[in-house]
Amino acid sequence: MEVFNLVLPWEPRLLMPINDIQYDGPDGAADLQKLAKHLDWGMERNALFVGLGDFTDFASTSERHTLVAGKLHETTGKRLERAAMEDIKDLYKILEPTKGNWLGCVPLDTEILTRVGWRTYDQLQIGEEVLGYNPETDQGEWTTLRGIVQYQNQPTVQLESKSFKVTCTPDHMWFGKRQEHADGNADGPKIAKPFHSRTDQLTASHRIKVAAAEAGTTSTVTCEEAFLLGLLVTDGTFYFPTNPSQSQAFLYQSRPEVVEQIRTRLGSVLIEREDTRASTDIVEPNGVRTITRARPNIRFYVKKSILWPLYEKTRFTGKADLPRIVANLAYDTRQAMLEGMLLGDGNGEDKFNQNEGPVLDAFCILAALQGYRTGCHTVQGKCHTVSLMKRGLAGVADMEVTVGPVVDVWCPQTALQSWVMRQGEQITVTGNCLQGHHFFEFSDGHTSDTLLAEWLDAPFLGDSALGFIRFKNKSNHMASVKIFLHHGAGGAGVMPAAAINKLYHMKVGYPAVQLFLQAHVPQLGAVKIDSLDITDVTEPVIFDTSTRFVACGGWSRSMQQCSSYKGRKQGSYAEKAMMRPGVMGGAVIGLTPEREQRGGTSIYQVDIKVTI
Repeated sequence: MEVFNLVLPWEPRLLMPINDIQYDGPDGAADLQKLAKHLDWGMERNALFVGLGDFTDFASTSERHTLVAGKLHETTGKRLERAAMEDIKDLYKILEPTKGNWLGCVPLDTEILTRVGWRTYDQLQIGEEVLGYNPETDQGEWTTLRGIVQYQNQPTVQLESKSFKVTCTPDHMWFGKRQEHADGNADGPKIAKPFHSRTDQLTASHRIKVAAAEAGTTSTVTCEEAFLLGLLVTDGTFYFPTNPSQSQAFLYQSRPEVVEQIRTRLGSVLIEREDTRASTDIVEPNGVRTITRARPNIRFYVKKSILWPLYEKTRFTGKADLPRIVANLAYDTRQAMLEGMLLGDGNGEDKFNQNEGPVLDAFCILAALQGYRTGCHTVQGKCHTVSLMKRGLAGVADMEVTVGPVVDVWCPQTALQSWVMRQGEQITVTGNCLQGHHFFEFSDGHTSDTLLAEWLDAPFLGDSALGFIRFKNKSNHMASVKIFLHHGAGGAGVMPAAAINKLYHMKVGYPAVQLFLQAHVPQLGAVKIDSLDITDVTEPVIFDTSTRFVACGGWSRSMQQCSSYKGRKQGSYAEKAMMRPGVMGGAVIGLTPEREQRGGTSIYQVDIKVTI
């Protein structure tokens, strides 16, 4: 049994189970036209989909055992796999519009880049902007955070090279380029084609997209101001008095090449004064100390007419504000600030030296937003040396793949189905269904269900799952609904309430669950059971609660007029078994977070309404 935990904004949301399509080809029993209308209706209303299995109708459990026992010739097995793959691709075309909207990684200490800097999963606000990647434009874009998913005790793998190191689950998604032969000609030239693949599908020909420049942000800060700020926070001194007229900032510099750049780029906003003291350059050729020359120190004061407006534009009150400031600059101003920081605490080109803290964080965020890779840092004492790499791809051929620890993981749901994460020093672009009985199992271990889950960016939840959907308001209060998901098992039963009866008996084993969803049986219906609960506070309050049991229907006709097999009249297995006609359609579940006052106590619940 898998566990899930999804956090959504405090607003009504639809949950739509999708199951029992049992697609068996274009002329089969699945009513794809009705299914497509159902999916379109849900997408127009930003519904969240959850898969309950039996998407295809290749083989039942007993039939798969027969196929294995039959020890098919290798070429026969491959032909079956090709036929199965064609059907899966056909069904995916119908389901593709829902991609990224399925109930769905990386360890919990992984951070995501937001408009205020790096945040962990428990610091996020649903609806805020996070940095993602648009593969169509090959650029970074700010996108909306739609939800947060957590899973417990998940196996992980580690990918590591000299300049790349991450830990993630085997089904975690990546973007990038893959070297392939043009037009499938094995002897022809290779070209780089985009890919969107799982971790366990990466090969030596894949290169992971690590960084992509973002160019859509606008800012009132000028390039001159951004360059000045980059110098001040690395090589300057500033004061913040309450009276703006007393604000002061200056640069203190003796390196002639740096002094000349400051004069060239900032001469109009600085007042220059030469310090009477001299500093001495000392070199040690052949171990002999030699005084080469003395050079003056130059102090550059920032004009007050420039300084305070800069503070107001950026809302700068100290270095802790830097991650937020750089995340909201435009492309040109970010580049100017990056150059200022490299001049102040770097080699002026591609290496930056700084202790841990907001200045180092701001530099790495600037680099990510400009499309530079920063890779692993060189650390000496407390000082980190960060190197900028213009190439935004990391080759999988250079990586060692090892088994990682079993840990709790999380993944955001974004509008672009991608996000920018930080694990330790590594910053990289990265990407963001239940199993039934009727599926095809491929020789590599994949099934028709797992492939569809991968292609739809949906987590694969195995045979059953138990978890939460939580709604968080602006005050960080939560209203949650506990959900049990199962494809179903056994016969459909004769009476209309057969499926509901089975779920009703499950309530004994899962007393805290409020929403039970089951597929498998050709029934579509819902029953509500009311009950009482009590608040866990010093002065308890009794309140009303309820449980819903939902049989989720399906999209496959069990009976077809004039059905035949090899030219002779023959019904489906449902017709042969004298099963009653299956119900066509699916359930729509409305989830609405609510706050209710009872005896001075706030009770947060989710109102559940099921439409059949």
